[in-house]
Amino acid sequence: MERLIATMRQRILWILTLQLVVATLSARGLAIDIFTRGSEIALGQRVAKEIESQIPLWEEQAQLSRVRRIGMSILSVCDRKDMPYEFKILNIDEPNALALPGGFIYLTRGLLETVTSDDELAFVIAHEVGHVVGRHARKAISQDAIISVLASILLGGASQIIRTAADVLYTMQRLGYSRNQEREADNLALKYMKAAGYNPLGAISMLSKFAERKLRGLERYFSTHPGADERMERLLKQLGINMSTASLKERLPAMLSSSNDPFLPQPICYLSGASIFIAHDGGKAELWTAKGEDGQSKSDIAWYQVAAQSRRIFILTTHQGGTQSHLVMLTLQADLSAQTQHLMKLSSPQTEGRLISLSPDGKMLAATSFENGSWRLALLDIEHMRTSTLPLGDGRTPCNSMVWQAPHSRLFIPVVNEQGQHELLSCTVNDGKLKEVRGWQKLLSDFSNVSLQAYWADASLLIIHATDKTGVEKLLCLNEHTGALHELSSGILEFVIGHSCGKFALTRINNSRHELWVGEMPQLKPKVDAVKLLRTSISEAMPIETREGVSSCSTFSNDGTMLAYAFKPYLSDHWEVWVVNLTRRQAQRIATDAVEPQFITLNHVAASWTVRQSQFAFAISAALGEQRGHAFQPLGAMP
Repeated sequence: MERLIATMRQRILWILTLQLVVATLSARGLAIDIFTRGSEIALGQRVAKEIESQIPLWEEQAQLSRVRRIGMSILSVCDRKDMPYEFKILNIDEPNALALPGGFIYLTRGLLETVTSDDELAFVIAHEVGHVVGRHARKAISQDAIISVLASILLGGASQIIRTAADVLYTMQRLGYSRNQEREADNLALKYMKAAGYNPLGAISMLSKFAERKLRGLERYFSTHPGADERMERLLKQLGINMSTASLKERLPAMLSSSNDPFLPQPICYLSGASIFIAHDGGKAELWTAKGEDGQSKSDIAWYQVAAQSRRIFILTTHQGGTQSHLVMLTLQADLSAQTQHLMKLSSPQTEGRLISLSPDGKMLAATSFENGSWRLALLDIEHMRTSTLPLGDGRTPCNSMVWQAPHSRLFIPVVNEQGQHELLSCTVNDGKLKEVRGWQKLLSDFSNVSLQAYWADASLLIIHATDKTGVEKLLCLNEHTGALHELSSGILEFVIGHSCGKFALTRINNSRHELWVGEMPQLKPKVDAVKLLRTSISEAMPIETREGVSSCSTFSNDGTMLAYAFKPYLSDHWEVWVVNLTRRQAQRIATDAVEPQFITLNHVAASWTVRQSQFAFAISAALGEQRGHAFQPLGAMP
């Protein structure tokens, strides 16, 4: 009995000693970490499963897309990308946020109903990502778990490293994060916000709400946080803003309001039914509606395109029961009225807008037409109002989109031959006339669903999307000089080049989610393969949007600060037009029941917006100083 009592005393002494060691390390900002990457992910998955079994998720698609969009932009600049991050919303009123080991991040509906800007939400998300980057949760759990595990061993119990989900939840709730960990998460949040292009004042705005106890639901979770006033003062110093907390509370509303620059620095057109609309910060207006030749019968708009750097819009209309399509040109006036000019008629109405294409300089317009049993290519020289045609060849049928080599020297056309195989044709344009047709007959014979995406003139590369024999989506490029076909990437559905801004946008599919990514077109280098440079740029692109649905028709504004696209949610039959402000990392739905967004230049509108943007830039500079200047730079200039 005495030996047993002595043994028990020795084991208890070991446990007390271990508790003292852990407490001492914690007080010095050190932590014992018993988890590997795999066990951390497994732990997070178990906790996440337990949470979702007790609290329902909020599946509101617009808010979920918003959270994921902001989350992806933060992840693209964070220091720990090896976790399977997930962002979900819990359907509870309490404003709260939680980062689990492994990168499983939860926000609550109450929090989303409380934040008033993407910048505030970005701070919350970046703060939680900071906890994952700093491995704070798993370290907090490790300190408690190692004592529990060793105690069970010393006292004769079963050994376990990862306890039940309920035990882990209890531990996290009881221990919380240390003040040092909270400060580190704040510092990382500010760093990631600035790198991802969010206004760092959003962090101050969010903390001010916490200081005013507007987020009472967070008090229990943030019981170990440093005081909100202390956090604001520390972050203000990092931003180079020298003012007291009391002064900040008075000036913050004005500082935030000065950040509300116009969302649309360039107006945008879109197609809705048989009408073309224009949207800008002042509202929306109907520009033009297609009508029959009698002015009464119904017509449809099969295709339209805005000429770059001009007020001209070209439109192809079809009429019910008609045998011809009509090509018209609109010229917008200062009051947004439109002068209409009929350009030409095309036989056999073209219901596919992709069978007509405007050159990048807006001077040439090409269209396919079916005449006398075969397909021909017609070219309209818009400046001189003259046309020329060339046959595409016996048995060849045009398909999908045509692509120009800027400004209008060459046109590429995908066709399908009599055997059902894809071919690629190239037509030379000289002095406003079609001169010759060149073909690559065997180049694309092993692919289906061929669609031409863009032409990179600097490297003479034609970007092509196609599906291989195994059903995999491929992004390819053709070197026009060598005739060689190269694979750039897989899983990319659309690739768009903003020629005036030097950026590109691509659409990926990730399970059921469509993701939009943006990157910089590479600069050619001596003795460096252009294909390799483009592959690298694609791999370095940054995520912008992720949505549960289908997206298409991405297009850049002239200055590259805006990206517009059409989107259809999976559970809806209606298309929507969305615009992403790449500088501010914010997205807005511009219109419903709408497709084909295209930016247009209107100088009289742009001039008034330029003044407002200058006022905005001055206000932000005065408030934040030079230290945070890069936070509002375009995506391509971000570090």
